[in-house]
Amino acid sequence: RPATKPVILLVGSLKQAENFVEHIPNTAKQIIKTAKRPITIVYPKAKNIPQVAKAHNGSIAIRIPKNRFLKSLLKMLGQPIISTSANISGHKPPTNFQEITAEMLKHADHIVNLKRNSRKQNKPSAILEINANGQIKIIRK
Repeated sequence: RPATKPVILLVGSLKQAENFVEHIPNTAKQIIKTAKRPITIVYPKAKNIPQVAKAHNGSIAIRIPKNRFLKSLLKMLGQPIISTSANISGHKPPTNFQEITAEMLKHADHIVNLKRNSRKQNKPSAILEINANGQIKIIRK
């Protein structure tokens, strides 16, 4: 992944997310609570995280996963996890474990044995961007 491409911060709860952004508008909180699928939200002002995790403009992308295992892991750790896609930048993202290339798998520090045999086609998260005025822009549906 190019160093200029921002990463996503995975957190276990909205309360935890509040530790890493200046402000979470009520609109964003409502979207997070009612969304049926994972939503990544880009906030304009990150705080309490290393510069390497921020985008060039100081923003941060945060997702609260819907997956129970990952959510439990994040709550147990009490810390966020930095996430990227399971594909080489610019290539098609995998929709299930079988589509992850051997090249990507060999670079992973650890692979969780969860849903490896599932052939269900999963969609990537929707990505929304919230500006300093609380206006929302859809980056990816």
